[in-house]
Amino acid sequence: MNQYANQYTVLENGIYYAELDGTKGYYEIGWQNGRIFSDLIKQNVSLMRKIYGETIGQERLEVILEKMLNSQYTADLKEHMPSLYDEMRGIADGSGISLKEAFMLNYLEEVPNAVIVESAGEMGPAVGKCTAAAVV
Repeated sequence: MNQYANQYTVLENGIYYAELDGTKGYYEIGWQNGRIFSDLIKQNVSLMRKIYGETIGQERLEVILEKMLNSQYTADLKEHMPSLYDEMRGIADGSGISLKEAFMLNYLEEVPNAVIVESAGEMGPAVGKCTAAAVV
């Protein structure tokens, strides 16, 4: 049983609000977010898997997510923004989703771009898309 699940408030403007202990590091912040919002996170993962499954197929999605997880972008994220990477790992662990699924949710615009690039026979960084981080 997840004692943290659904311990949030939805404000009048529709924003989800939860209080976290930010003193224990970025992984712990992510873990708390993952635990508190686990039901919503899992609903979003299911929805994205359904959408991508219907458009590109689950097998192809898995290949693309694996490539994205092992890409230079992820290596750069680990090197230059380890706090963000740790927070994403915490969200995945706290909510019970895989790290690949956490990346899928955080890089929604990159997955379709990765499909296009992968279709061309190569795997590179997304071009002209919005992400949580930029490494210059």
